[in-house]
Amino acid sequence: MCSAPPSPRNDKTPVVRSVHEAHQLLEAERAARVYVDGGRTIQAFLAAGLIDEITVSIAPVLLGRGRRLFGDLDNDVLLTLRGHHSTHDDGLLRATYDVHTPVGRKAGQEKTVEGMGR
Repeated sequence: MCSAPPSPRNDKTPVVRSVHEAHQLLEAERAARVYVDGGRTIQAFLAAGLIDEITVSIAPVLLGRGRRLFGDLDNDVLLTLRGHHSTHDDGLLRATYDVHTPVGRKAGQEKTVEGMGR
């Protein structure tokens, strides 16, 4: 959850068990940019309106079956393309989008997130 080593005033790495706890910790640390990864974790942060940018990497493989990238979301999430790039050696295409908060909910307004197993 940390994007940098623990602060010099505290050598312990904090552990959080919910998006709400993570949001409080990040605000207390005045974190400006945070990397969030992992399917359920991203889903929970999206549901809480806490993701403002997302990069989707597309691999040159078509899968016959599998899990949906973002699972079930309560609302459609509007994205606006910010930029893209590809790498020739591995064939990956990366698209970066701005995430827009769903209508009727302000960024940071959380709701209960079920099934966040860690």
